[in-house]
Amino acid sequence: MSASSLPQYDLCFADGSRWVIAAADALAAVTVERLAAVMMLPAHTAGSRRLWVTADETIVFPAGDAVYTLPPLPPHLQDYVYFTGVSLAIARQAQTNGAVLLHGALAAYEQAGGVILAASGGTGKTTASGRFPPPWRSLCDDTTLVVCDAAGQFWAHPWPTWSRFLDDGVGGVWDTLHGVPLRALFFLKRCESDRVEPVGRGQAVTLLVQTAEQACRLMDRDQPIEVRRAAWLERFDNLRALAQAIPTFVLHISLEGAFWLEIEKAIHD
Repeated sequence: MSASSLPQYDLCFADGSRWVIAAADALAAVTVERLAAVMMLPAHTAGSRRLWVTADETIVFPAGDAVYTLPPLPPHLQDYVYFTGVSLAIARQAQTNGAVLLHGALAAYEQAGGVILAASGGTGKTTASGRFPPPWRSLCDDTTLVVCDAAGQFWAHPWPTWSRFLDDGVGGVWDTLHGVPLRALFFLKRCESDRVEPVGRGQAVTLLVQTAEQACRLMDRDQPIEVRRAAWLERFDNLRALAQAIPTFVLHISLEGAFWLEIEKAIHD
């Protein structure tokens, strides 16, 4: 099978960056096609830098292109590990343009833009995502990619919940091309009543570093220490810019209260 006949899909972000997710061999084609369906990617039409997905370590790729090599795995782990690996490779390349991957759910409110609910696992962001009433829309419940355009506007793109593909899980689809203007960041804290507490920029950076590390901890694990350090510093600079531009809050959230009303007050104020 020739490279020109293998599947390729476009991935475009709200900052204007464009990527092509391309299979380099027949084995990788299965993963790329399934991944494109999950992320709702259109078939490739023109130009742009490529992220090659391959199971063949002998292939030499053009300089400047990114590569993700599929490790040999049993079938029940392949979707989860491969999808996670490719998406981290995408996020790593996007990071060079000012983007950052956050461990947080994304919800949009009418035309006002989106908010991220950030929290460590088990804190309740997935449950909170399912509680938003109309006109709120939950776009994803686990991870969000934030990008910054040339005008300094931050946009949030929903990212798949890859754990749903572990051990032949329920899976799902996410419209990853649908970026929304990011209005605010909320860090969840369980409480008896709902209220919002503003966070200073210094504390916001600290909280953002923690939630980014949860999302990116496997991003450069096989790279030399100097590469990992450079990636961390790059990510820190992106997070610092995000904290400067986007209001950040702690959202004290109860099990049954209308917490979204507190969010609406915060973003309108």
